[in-house]
Amino acid sequence: MLSSFPIFPIITSWTQIAFTFLGVIGTILLGVYLSLWPYREYTLPFRNLDGPKGGHLLFGQFPAIIKAGPSQLQSRWMGEFGMTYRYRLLFGAHRFFSADPGAISYIFGHPDIFPKPDELRSGLKDMLGNGVLVAEGADHKRQRRALNPSFSGPAVRDMIPIFFDKAYDLKDMLLNMIDSEEETCPTPCKPEDQVTGAKKIDVLRYLGQ
Repeated sequence: MLSSFPIFPIITSWTQIAFTFLGVIGTILLGVYLSLWPYREYTLPFRNLDGPKGGHLLFGQFPAIIKAGPSQLQSRWMGEFGMTYRYRLLFGAHRFFSADPGAISYIFGHPDIFPKPDELRSGLKDMLGNGVLVAEGADHKRQRRALNPSFSGPAVRDMIPIFFDKAYDLKDMLLNMIDSEEETCPTPCKPEDQVTGAKKIDVLRYLGQ
């Protein structure tokens, strides 16, 4: 005689678990989508700025920026949207670009309103320490007050001879590199950049010397 097993209750139970799991995953994905796109767009402080539309759902205009040549896409966007515009990067992150001198002056003059992104501050802090270029808020104001006397009129005048001396030293160094047989750059010069009597110099290679 065959034994009977409660097959249907087990199937029903597993079906309920699967639907519950899918419902939870769907709710999480919907929440992530709403927070990364519609909600972020709605609460964006500079949402009134115009900018390029479309782009990748996850990566925004980042792939187009990588594929284009240096500053080519930015120059084209400035022609279309003006000196200040916005665009999207990874995971819906919004950024704005400005080449307007008035806007740039205001931004740098109000670091309390326009703090640097955390990613940028972290990278700069590793290289430069928590100095005036990295610090924000009260630390930045304190460091600026300490540095202000060094940039007064008399202090800058006293430094002018040093600038001239170092500029002439740099000129002599570059001329010696051009005249020498030493390889000054690991990559050859592009044909369109060739100039008679000139040499391509990888300046970053000599910065620490």
